Amino acid sequence: MVNMRGRSKSPRKRAAGGGDGVEMVYDPDMVPRVGELLTQPSVAIYYCLAAYFSFGYAASASRSSQGLSFMVARCLPLLYLVAYVLWSRAYSCPQHRCFSQYVVAGLALSCGGEALMQHDPGSFTLVVCLYTCVHICYTGGLYCKYKGSSLAWLIIPLYAVLVAAMYVFVTGAVAATVFIAYGVVTMAMAFLAVSRFERERTAPAYLGAAGIHLLMFAHALYALSEFSETFRGKVSPELVTMTSYLAQLGVGMSAHYC
Repeated sequence: MVNMRGRSKSPRKRAAGGGDGVEMVYDPDMVPRVGELLTQPSVAIYYCLAAYFSFGYAASASRSSQGLSFMVARCLPLLYLVAYVLWSRAYSCPQHRCFSQYVVAGLALSCGGEALMQHDPGSFTLVVCLYTCVHICYTGGLYCKYKGSSLAWLIIPLYAVLVAAMYVFVTGAVAATVFIAYGVVTMAMAFLAVSRFERERTAPAYLGAAGIHLLMFAHALYALSEFSETFRGKVSPELVTMTSYLAQLGVGMSAHYC
């Protein structure tokens, strides 16, 4: 049996994991706990930074004026989230320490991805390569908490189809190789996020799974807005940016407790 101890204020229940020897953790107050985590005053600062850039600064700035200050404003919400995770982490087991470190590394690399997209929006291959590294960090962290799975395996064929559908936007051997690596890592990340929630029915596990899937949705929106003739100009940049910020918040909040 795996003894998983957290610091949530909510009572937890444990049950045997269907004969596979893995303990399952249930938080009966998971839904109120999600609301509690997402409405903390410190998290409200993140909302303000993300909304200010997405709907204020970015919307009013012309392309010619998007210099260093614009790049800093774009990365500031993620930098704040990195500081928040570092400040609020509660190490209660080795797996959680490992997971939190990987999340911090992934968030820091995400700042680089945002900066790269700002510096050279057309550098598709480099952006995908960098976000592959981000996903590797998240995958590594989730693997630290992997305790086995049953239903999570069902999502792999679904994401294989979605990745194959987005392959039509890729041209060139190098870009194709990078995109295939991105797809494989993304599927592994999604699988591990769902398997964690399957074993830990807690607010942080739910926020992590939701954040991971919302992040993939944000990346799909970005690809459609930049490289699809059908959707170019029809996808709001503010929607893409804010979706990405909310996704990263979910991932960051998933490291709040063990």
